[in-house]
Amino acid sequence: MAALNKMMRVRIEKMDLLNILKRKKLFFSLFLALLIFSPAYAEMENQEEETAKPTAIFQIGQPITVDFILPKNAQSVRLRWQNHSAFLLPVNSTEDGNEYSSLIGTDLKNTKPGPQQIKIYWTEDDIVKTKEYEIELAEKSYPSEKLTVSPTMTQLSKEALERVRKETELTKKALTTVTPGKAPKLPLVRPVPGIYTSPYGKSRYFNGELKGRHNGLDMRAAIGTPIKAAADGTVVLTGDYWFAGKFVMLSHGAGLISFYCHMSKIEVKENQEVKAGTVLGLSGQTGRVTGPHLHFSLAWNGEYFDPAPLLENKIEKIVLD
Repeated sequence: MAALNKMMRVRIEKMDLLNILKRKKLFFSLFLALLIFSPAYAEMENQEEETAKPTAIFQIGQPITVDFILPKNAQSVRLRWQNHSAFLLPVNSTEDGNEYSSLIGTDLKNTKPGPQQIKIYWTEDDIVKTKEYEIELAEKSYPSEKLTVSPTMTQLSKEALERVRKETELTKKALTTVTPGKAPKLPLVRPVPGIYTSPYGKSRYFNGELKGRHNGLDMRAAIGTPIKAAADGTVVLTGDYWFAGKFVMLSHGAGLISFYCHMSKIEVKENQEVKAGTVLGLSGQTGRVTGPHLHFSLAWNGEYFDPAPLLENKIEKIVLD
């Protein structure tokens, strides 16, 4: 009998324990439900979303300014972007360190959408240090235009093709002339006062055939209009080419090149240093053109990008911590 009573007490204690556990489980479920649906929990979730840092998004073909500060003893400061590099000079010195600014761009022909990294390298007490910043590149819609030109302008002879090949090699070499420098003062000097007649990025059809994307900005300029340097720089190349006609190319340092085409007259010489606003020559209609105008291009390490934001001071900016 005593054994039976003991077994009953054990069974009752187990049932009580199970009831307690069930009640605790129910209490925990109710507590969790109240927590999830409470305003405080919702506020916590919102705060997490607000503090998350999204990747900066920039459109392909558009220029970007990169600003950052390094210690005063930083040496050999270099920016790397899309397999290209440029050595930078400080734009200002403060108590916090030296301020740097670089202009970079993305070319429509060679750039694909997706994540890209900007990297800064420098040495400090013989130790190499780096900063990194990831951005997202997105497609941008550009217009198209159809032009009718003489068949001789699109169907080149063997002699003309050989000439274009040599001129292209010289142009590429000049475009990748990289000297230490810093971002130019913005907005850039407008080379001519005329309106834009053909924007950067436009798909160009000559006699019904797609020949490529417009790698610069066309500006209205009557023959003989003075063409001014967009920023301080050095003349790295001049000539009279099949496509560009008479042109001047300036290096502004840190990989930035400006290109002025279809001139009627060139008034500067190679290796000549010029200031922003210096007259480089006079506008014309030399080279492959359908009328007088200035074709103005900007490139970073050979990658052409849209000049308009720099003339209008509407450029995107990245500040590295």
